[in-house]
Amino acid sequence: MTIPATLQTLQSTVKPASTQHGSAQQDSAQRGSVQHGLAQHDSLQQSSLQQSSTPPHPALTGPAASLAPSPRGPLTGRETPRVFIGYDPREDVAVNVLTDSIQAHASTPVQIAQVRLSQLGNVYQRQHHPLQSTAFSFSRFLVPWLAGYDGWALFIDADMLCQGDLAELWALRDETKAVQVVKHQQQCEQGHKFQGMPQSPYGRKNWSSVVLFNCSRCRRLTPEYVNTASGLELHQFRWLADEAIGDLPPEWNVLVGVQPVPASARILHYTLGGPWFDDCQTMPQSERWQAARAAMNHPLSVPDPSPAPLHASSS
Repeated sequence: MTIPATLQTLQSTVKPASTQHGSAQQDSAQRGSVQHGLAQHDSLQQSSLQQSSTPPHPALTGPAASLAPSPRGPLTGRETPRVFIGYDPREDVAVNVLTDSIQAHASTPVQIAQVRLSQLGNVYQRQHHPLQSTAFSFSRFLVPWLAGYDGWALFIDADMLCQGDLAELWALRDETKAVQVVKHQQQCEQGHKFQGMPQSPYGRKNWSSVVLFNCSRCRRLTPEYVNTASGLELHQFRWLADEAIGDLPPEWNVLVGVQPVPASARILHYTLGGPWFDDCQTMPQSERWQAARAAMNHPLSVPDPSPAPLHASSS
């Protein structure tokens, strides 16, 4: 399977073990033909053994199989934050504004990819459900698989705007938890929201819209499981024991139009619809999103084409 471009940004320069092993066999044949010295031969043989001892994760196939372990940034010496944004074709603009808002507020480098169905090939096989309102309603739970079940990764819905430094959120990682979320107690009625999409009430609603995954502890989320589990089983985190679900501070997922927006809000979530939709232009906090979009456009300054005035020569 071809590795999607957005996932390639999360790869290191280390080759997959299968490629390394094949390369080592070629080198060994060449060494035999030119009769290298015994010491050099032994050294290279040892290198070949080391290379072939790190096969792809046995539970993985497809793009995640060749993802290297999560890198450690040279600036901090710690694991570089990885973010996966849910992608819906109707929200191209929202995804790009969110991406820029994350980078604009970040104090350290952040790796960002998108969860696009078009890039998942045959891995994601669920049929569209009448009650799902976005293309990534269920594919978000593939993030630990996409991350190779290694390190940490943040999933975030597309309909959001980052107003805080993601390094602050990353510092909240708790190794005793499998996931960390803002545990909303949202109450809503059956109805419709943006673009006539269904609004469905259920327990733990919006917990899964910002999820900090401790990927090695989320191995239950295989492609097979994500393709077959019920929507409630996934979104209510029934695949985990309750004590494995950690908390995030509420300012990291503020539901615009549902709850008051505090001054400390770090992520604004336009869960009822954002101003990129024609039927949501007057949504609360729209001006902040519009300002963030405008900040992405920096027109070039054009010199004044008018000629400089002629000054009369002094007599």
